[in-house]
Formats: sequence, C-alpha cells, structure tokens
Amino acid sequence: TEYVATMVAKEDRERMQEQISLPYILKQFETKDQFSVGFLRELSSGERHYRIDFGKVLMPGGKIGVTMGFKDIEEEVRLEQKIQQQLAEALSVAEEANKAKTIFLSNMSHEIRTPMNAIIGLDNIALNDATISESTKGYLEKIGVSAHHLLGIINDILDMSRIESGRLAIRSEEFSF
Repeated sequence: TEYVATMVAKEDRERMQEQISLPYILKQFETKDQFSVGFLRELSSGERHYRIDFGKVLMPGGKIGVTMGFKDIEEEVRLEQKIQQQLAEALSVAEEANKAKTIFLSNMSHEIRTPMNAIIGLDNIALNDATISESTKGYLEKIGVSAHHLLGIINDILDMSRIESGRLAIRSEEFSF
C-alpha cells in the first residue's frame, strides 16, 4: 500500500491498489499459476513502465505462497508503441492505395464502357443491313458476342468498385424463376 502511494503514478494507483490486494491475487490463482500487472512508476527522472510478475507456489499443508518480481519494461512498451504506430501508418497507406485503386478502376471502367456501347450499337446496326454477306454477318455476330462479354466484365468491375466504396444499392424486387 505504501509502495503504491509513493511509487506508482497517480493514474495507476487505484487500479494497482486493487490488483496487488490479496483477494485479487487469490482470485487470479484460481485459474492460473502466474499473472502480471503493468503500471507506471514515478521516478525522479520521470515516469517509466514497470511490471510485477506474480507466481503461485504451493506450500506444505495446502497453503498458497506468492512470488513477486519487478521488471522495468519501458523499452518493451516503447517498442510496442512504435510497432503499433508503424502498423497504423501502414494501414493508412494501404487504405489510401486501395481507395486510389477503386477510383481508378471505376473511372477506367466508365471510360471503356462508353466506346463499348458504341461498338455494340454499331454492330447491331451493321447486322440489320440486308446487303452484307453471310461471312461478314458471321464476323459481326462474333464481334457482338465478344463486345457483350467484355461489357459484362466491365460492369462487374464497376459493381466491385461500388461495393468497395460502399455505394452499392441493393434492390428488393420480385422475379420469376
């Protein structure tokens, strides 16, 4: 209690008081043989992160003993904070790259779909011309099938970019099987 009042940083004192109490320690030992409690320690040079490791020891007669070890974990905490910061930065970069990719795919798909619709329209007009030969008609039909297939792929890309950007609208409507 005196240690907590004089050595533990103010923001950790109440929690530490509870976590080093005998009832808390015994409760922890019901399910595990060891546990740790981290805290900030007030030193003349400033605050540092420390950890107390508790271990359960079975004593003769069925009594429970407790071992305690103090460890300065400042470097571990700083390293963990640095790693967390790097992960957050990497996540931000990845999210920005994904957003740029989605915008690019959406823009490119729209740019490709416009001339594709013109190709499909002109293909249909050409197919309705009664003066074309059978071989030309066969070529035009193949062009139409390929253009429709490519348009389907473009529409799928647009759907994916809508899903990724959260702009996909789901409609509920009846249809016949």
